Amino acid sequence: MMDFVNGAFRLLGSVVRALSPKNVARTVRELPLYTPLALRSVRRRLLRYLLVGLCLGAGIIVFLALSAAFRGTALNVAGRTEDLVLPADVVALDLGPGSVGSAEALGWVSQAGTYELFDRWQCETSLGTRWAIGLADDSGLWQAAGVGDRPGPGEVLVPESLAQACSLAPGDVVKIGVVAGLGFTGGEFRVRGVFGGEVARDALLGEALLLRLPDVLSLRAELGAAPVGPGGEVEPNAVAVRERDAGDRRRLIGRVREIFPGATLWWPELPSDRAYRAVGGFLSPGNVILALVFVMAGLGVFNVMLLTLLQRKVQLGVLKALGSLDEEVFLLLLLEGSFTAAGGTALGLVGGALLVRFVDRTSIVPLSVTTSSVAWALVLAIVSFLLAAWLPATLCRRATPIQLMAGRRLYLNPRSTCAQCGRCGGF
Repeated sequence: MMDFVNGAFRLLGSVVRALSPKNVARTVRELPLYTPLALRSVRRRLLRYLLVGLCLGAGIIVFLALSAAFRGTALNVAGRTEDLVLPADVVALDLGPGSVGSAEALGWVSQAGTYELFDRWQCETSLGTRWAIGLADDSGLWQAAGVGDRPGPGEVLVPESLAQACSLAPGDVVKIGVVAGLGFTGGEFRVRGVFGGEVARDALLGEALLLRLPDVLSLRAELGAAPVGPGGEVEPNAVAVRERDAGDRRRLIGRVREIFPGATLWWPELPSDRAYRAVGGFLSPGNVILALVFVMAGLGVFNVMLLTLLQRKVQLGVLKALGSLDEEVFLLLLLEGSFTAAGGTALGLVGGALLVRFVDRTSIVPLSVTTSSVAWALVLAIVSFLLAAWLPATLCRRATPIQLMAGRRLYLNPRSTCAQCGRCGGF
């Protein structure tokens, strides 16, 4: 186990050294010398190196086809998801203690929109477990709720559907509080009126009890139903933000998240965004499958490159014996694989685009190859090829001429005793 870890660290160190500016510049200078040798070797083993290109090309084709299918499915699912009906562009809930001070940092939205604090409390009432929303007297959410006659001190507005189900009328009493060990404790509020219509679909205000903000805060402070802020008082735990300019939603969401990192954020497109991330997100099952595609392609490249190396031990040993440096032999092997890998990558991009276009004609879900999927395909193809070709080339670089010419086993972490024996492990 320690030998494996040591070999892995040595491999990582060789990668870092190879990417240093000095080594990169030397490699560029030596390319004109070793390119003809690499091309000649590829022509002599054309079928074998074609397998390298086909492995990467097939991986890219499958990657582009699956990514187009996953993205199309994600867009289809997100498009079929109904947006939230909210009275604001972004709502941040569960701000926690100190929220009033944090909300002052939202002063920057005076250029992009407006904001206001309110309180949201899930409490026990005589009408069952309900959300109680406390709004300031000058809150714009009253207008969003379609409420003309706002409640006064000790008064509450109830949803029209709830009033009909419980036979409530203006002037009736609704108890709001908590259930403790001694039973229900709380306060009594008289029904000022009812509200309904479009607001009944609102994810925030629908089916909630609407009260004045001071009434909710004082009741929660009296019952100990909320954390106490730095000033010793209960603070509003939610904020509603409205953007002034359309198309600024993403920046607005990002900024609110920075100010309230622990809050729960709502915005109208939240369900569709979550649906899209669930199907096409970075760590979604689809993307895990796409990564495995290149793992399999890399294994194919590794097997072909390793086979080519093992059948050329004597030839490579002669090159080393004649004075070729370890780095030069390493570069030669990488160049041989890179030429066919480049051709396979081009074939994969063209084949993937044609396959997606063909399947799109008969697919219900719209499919298309995006720039990001092409970029990811190129990055993953390059990484998988380098990782797969690095080990065989490193084995040859670290082997001695005697090991190669005698056909002995090669080791990633060579030892003098292993180089002389070669009876266990190795390649």
